Amino acid sequence: MQLNACSPVKNIGSNDADKVRSATDFLGADRILFSVVDMGAYELTEEAGQATYYRDADVDGYGDPQNSTQGSECSVPDGYVKDNNDCDDSRTAVNPAGDEICGNNIDDNCNGQIDEGCSGGTCANANNLHAANITSHGAILKWSAPVNPAKWEIQYKKAGGSNWISIRLSGSKRSVHISSLLANQYYVWHIRAKCGQTWTSYCRSVTFRTRSGQYVSSPDTQQSEAVQNIQKDSFGEAEEKSPAIKLYPNPSRGQFLLELQLADNINANAKIQFVNMMGQAVSAEKANISKGLLQKNVSVSSSLTPGIYIVKVVVDNKTYLSKLIYEK
Repeated sequence: MQLNACSPVKNIGSNDADKVRSATDFLGADRILFSVVDMGAYELTEEAGQATYYRDADVDGYGDPQNSTQGSECSVPDGYVKDNNDCDDSRTAVNPAGDEICGNNIDDNCNGQIDEGCSGGTCANANNLHAANITSHGAILKWSAPVNPAKWEIQYKKAGGSNWISIRLSGSKRSVHISSLLANQYYVWHIRAKCGQTWTSYCRSVTFRTRSGQYVSSPDTQQSEAVQNIQKDSFGEAEEKSPAIKLYPNPSRGQFLLELQLADNINANAKIQFVNMMGQAVSAEKANISKGLLQKNVSVSSSLTPGIYIVKVVVDNKTYLSKLIYEK
């Protein structure tokens, strides 16, 4: 029997009745037993050659080109690999398959460059935080960032609650799905970035509310209905008499969640205005309605005087109003 170099072999000895060690050969086939043929004999058609192996101290599958050893091509020494493209064998995350992390002054992907594509290598916290695809029990949290930090840490909790739930993600992520939420419940969340070895502070928290299968009355609803009864003369236009608009928290100290739930499951553009009691618009911005739901975190200018303001939302020529108490 002849085998090639590095073939799996198994010396199973004579097939004599008194000396049988195995009923199968090294391929698992049945042996011919109790004859005079010695099935245990084998020979190689060629000798196994030598190969160079490289130390993989960080066990990432890539070896150190400056640390090598010779060995049989049939057997890889422990702690060594055949690849020699690791540029830092002391860091598991640094190798040709790694993600470039901005701001840590390291060539993370071993391509000979540091912080390439990082807009000057500036690492900063995320911005444009918002929630999307909101259901009764889940949501997708999204954010923007010009560069990838080493990691993200997201925290969320029920509004007014004390226990944050933390999630850590790789720096290349820009969204995360959270589940097991309570229906018709306000939640707050924020995020921070790890730049090199240092964490930024958490950004300002933003709010969203999970969907509900039925409408639930609240103090915000009563405010919306009362305001709609008194505002027609002030604005000179017809308002949609609907309890769909909600503001949270109210009173607000500078930021609040605006929620508008329409009866129709539509996608549309909306215009949001912040109006003083003289009927003057002091700020305006645009928003998108998805599947009949608008949720947007609105910031109040610190230059405004504390007092009562009207939040006005215009969608498809229909106007929705609610009162906001602004405090400093």
